[in-house]
Amino acid sequence: MFSKIKEILFDWPDPNEKNLEMVNAAYDSLMEEFKYMDYKTYLRTKHWVRIKEEALKRAGFKCQACNISDADLSVYHNNYDNRGRETRDDVIALCETCHAKIRSKEK
Repeated sequence: MFSKIKEILFDWPDPNEKNLEMVNAAYDSLMEEFKYMDYKTYLRTKHWVRIKEEALKRAGFKCQACNISDADLSVYHNNYDNRGRETRDDVIALCETCHAKIRSKEK
């Protein structure tokens, strides 16, 4: 699987060619793999790191529940429906206190 993606992305001579469909298909296939990947492994992918960084920036580096800015923040999934293709609504930046409150309400 990954060797095929590598072949398409790195051996492809001209990004302006009509083979863009091949690159898009490879990308879609990789996104699909994220759905089934072990969650802890997924959280170490470059994809998740980028999603996390964007979510923190979008939140202004403040907890989206209590608005505190001087706490360690993490990014959490509101749902896992779009894992690998997260949208703005799928993730939230929270401090540990607010995350614990939300988790306790879910139980």
